[in-house]
Amino acid sequence: MKLSYVIAGIVAVAAGVQVVGAKLISNRVEDGIKRTVHAYSEQSSFPFEVSDFESGWFTSHFTVRTPIPTAFIKPMMELGFAINTDGTSAYISTETDLTHGPIIVKNGIHFAAAYASGTQTLKLGSILDAAKKNAGTEEKQARLKAIEGHIGAIEKLLTTQYTIGVSYRGDVSLKAKVQGGKINIVDAPRSDAITQLDVSVDPIQYTWNLSSDANSSLIKFKSGTISLHLSGPDQKPLHLAISPMVVTSDISRLAPGYWDGTYTAEMDGVKLTVSDSHKGDVGFDTGPLSSTISVSVNPQNPALINGESALTLNGLNITRNGTPIELGDLKAATRIENILLALPEAQSKLSMEMWKKAAAPDPTDQFGSFDFAAYKELVQDQVDAKPYIDISNYSINLDGNEIATHGSLMLQDGLIASNINSLADIAPYIEGDLVIDIDSDYIHNIAVQSLALLPKPPTEEQLSERINTLALTYQSLGFIVKEGNHYIATFKVKDDQLFINGKPFMKVSDIFTKG
Repeated sequence: MKLSYVIAGIVAVAAGVQVVGAKLISNRVEDGIKRTVHAYSEQSSFPFEVSDFESGWFTSHFTVRTPIPTAFIKPMMELGFAINTDGTSAYISTETDLTHGPIIVKNGIHFAAAYASGTQTLKLGSILDAAKKNAGTEEKQARLKAIEGHIGAIEKLLTTQYTIGVSYRGDVSLKAKVQGGKINIVDAPRSDAITQLDVSVDPIQYTWNLSSDANSSLIKFKSGTISLHLSGPDQKPLHLAISPMVVTSDISRLAPGYWDGTYTAEMDGVKLTVSDSHKGDVGFDTGPLSSTISVSVNPQNPALINGESALTLNGLNITRNGTPIELGDLKAATRIENILLALPEAQSKLSMEMWKKAAAPDPTDQFGSFDFAAYKELVQDQVDAKPYIDISNYSINLDGNEIATHGSLMLQDGLIASNINSLADIAPYIEGDLVIDIDSDYIHNIAVQSLALLPKPPTEEQLSERINTLALTYQSLGFIVKEGNHYIATFKVKDDQLFINGKPFMKVSDIFTKG
């Protein structure tokens, strides 16, 4: 057999696999995209939906739309946003084209069921034109004119590049990257002052992965350094710097409409400084921060969830003219048990329903306050579940001296769920305690640092006298009790009464009835 025949046969088979494979894949893509958008909508509690899907042989085109509340339509249109309407609601649409596999040649070679890539750029020209039209005063016109020359830089900073990939198994991966950049706006609308805005944003990356069964998701957000400087005639110079941050979420669908799981966050710190020509620079800064939140189904009862959270912040400082007042290292840990799964599930669904109602031509329901009647049955079920909150440890430590807090909150036995008609009915059965333990050496340390910034700081003897006088005042009011070198404040709730250091202070039910 001639080699040319063999090559031709291989090419023909490959072409056949690509053509037939692309068609078979296109039949699966629509279901996958709809499941993906539905899962994303549930996770965000925001009503995204696929309004149109056109399935082709090698490519598919689909539209995702988002309802816009009626109250937002006019101001958004004045700013230049394109608002669509179908007679029942107003919405913003996003269109995407997908190329089908099994082999995709687009921005490289991809072995995947489907792939899409593109760039989203926020067009600010029309928004600025609308703003200038409504600016009114000459000063505002001058400010907008100064910004006009920076539209390109602002658009570039906000430009997002994205890719969407669908594997042969049906897993979905969405990757997005915000370009970032620098903006420097100097505006002199008056002769006696200058307004300046400097913004620097390193690239921001976002990855969202969804499993083929649409029941688990891994999300990663990564940002670089973000800095801002703002000054002006009516604005004290402000400097803000946020260090690189990484946030990871590993979540699952715990119930229809409700996702939760483990969240971790890490960052190197935050620094904020406000300058004052009379008082000098004032600000705060932190060291490295890490946080973990974990929510899971109760293994003894799948209708309930348990959760834990932990926060560590190494180095919290207040600064004055560059001199730090060290507050110490912060730690926080909390645990919850027996929270009814249906409560966050219902809240998630309610958020989407309220948003859709607010997008109707004649909205009858807007975002409002807590409606007990709508939650009555759920509250009754939650009471039966016996929820428990444990404040394991909240503390701030400086050189071995600290302020620490711990406590718990629960419901006493005897509360009959069917008798609950308002939150005030629950108050007599709430039981809890909170203890605040203040090391006097911690207070003394902070006071020494703070008063040292004064032109004529007090002597050690004068400082101790002031602290003791203040402590005696709070002791006489019953807010603290001295135990050795510590000041203790104990809060207790029982039988519809709040006690402070053992003395009745107020009725708990009054908090719910009087606010």
